[in-house]
Amino acid sequence: MSFVLLTAEATPILLAAKNGVLEMVKKILEAFPMTILDKDSNENCIALIAVKNQQFHVYEFLLGYDHIVERGLVFNIVDCKLNTALHLAAMQHEYESWLMPTSLLQLQWKVKWYEYVKNSMPRGLSLCTNDEGLCPDEIYENLLDKSKKWLKSTGDSCSFVAALVATVAFASSATVPGGVNQDSGLPLFQHHLAFRLFAISSVLSLCSSFTSLLIFFTLLTSKYQFKDFSRN
Repeated sequence: MSFVLLTAEATPILLAAKNGVLEMVKKILEAFPMTILDKDSNENCIALIAVKNQQFHVYEFLLGYDHIVERGLVFNIVDCKLNTALHLAAMQHEYESWLMPTSLLQLQWKVKWYEYVKNSMPRGLSLCTNDEGLCPDEIYENLLDKSKKWLKSTGDSCSFVAALVATVAFASSATVPGGVNQDSGLPLFQHHLAFRLFAISSVLSLCSSFTSLLIFFTLLTSKYQFKDFSRN
């Protein structure tokens, strides 16, 4: 039996997979089962498009789809740049810049998505290289390096602000508004509600600022391992 692979800029099923319209993907496959072998002009099949656009529900459906004649023609192929599904899962794509506000959150989602795709693929696929000579793990490490730089610059800025707040909070907590009684040494306004609110807020701000400094110090001295980014 010979298969005819439809190659076009974007066929209906590829558009549906790209935009995550699972219902349309199911309907098209029910009417035209061979469309699962469609490819676009960059040799991307439906599985590669689902992985590239992080369409979890579409990719999960394809994994459980029982009517695929040869699963290797869908999951183990490469695009025109020799990128496998794992390469595409590890890459940072242009559309992701507005999905996540920071590269740190991007990496956290990438870790989870990459591990999910990797567990669904044959083990040997992670050793394949693309036309640039990079394997998926090497692309993964490049994204980690970018996140390290972002995290360091953000941590430096935030720790500087937290240090300023801690300095002001310490000065305010050491200052007693209205002075103290010379005989007893107690604050003159200790029975006023406003003084109590001031004292409580000063202590809270001091504790919060020092806690922030400790957190940012921990981030700056972190080893930046991939497993750390997979935690919420």
